[in-house]
Amino acid sequence: MLFFIATLTVSKVKSRVAGHRRATIRAAACTFNSDDHGFLEDEEVNKALREKLLSWYEREHRDLPWRATPFSGELDVDEGAAGSPYAVWVSEIMLQQTKVATVVPYFERWMKEFPTLVSLARAEEDRINELWAGLGYYRRARMLHQGAKVSHQKFPLRLTSEVV
Repeated sequence: MLFFIATLTVSKVKSRVAGHRRATIRAAACTFNSDDHGFLEDEEVNKALREKLLSWYEREHRDLPWRATPFSGELDVDEGAAGSPYAVWVSEIMLQQTKVATVVPYFERWMKEFPTLVSLARAEEDRINELWAGLGYYRRARMLHQGAKVSHQKFPLRLTSEVV
């Protein structure tokens, strides 16, 4: 996973940063050892890469309705709140093979209609399909609905960080 992030970072850096910083991150990415299951061997390089990634994210991240900005202290685990496990789950399903710009208005409508796992579990399939219309890959909506039903039946608690 970290190797994947480092590779993405290298490609981002190539387009934005001077060569000397590119070389630093490329060197960090090259210390990847497949026997390490994705961890960098050199802890100093690992720490430097982590700091660079977090610094980049703090500057460049987009404010998206399904996540609270980790640097703002706004994280709320209540269902439907930005950054809640339920909101993140819905967004992850919607974002599969779909652009972020396309998903945002669908996500906002979805969360107004189904702000909690329980409301989604109790929803009619026709209404789910109406809200999903235009996103494509309707199986995602059916599986999300089915997942909400199963979760609610087996674990009638709220989906919060304590449950996840």
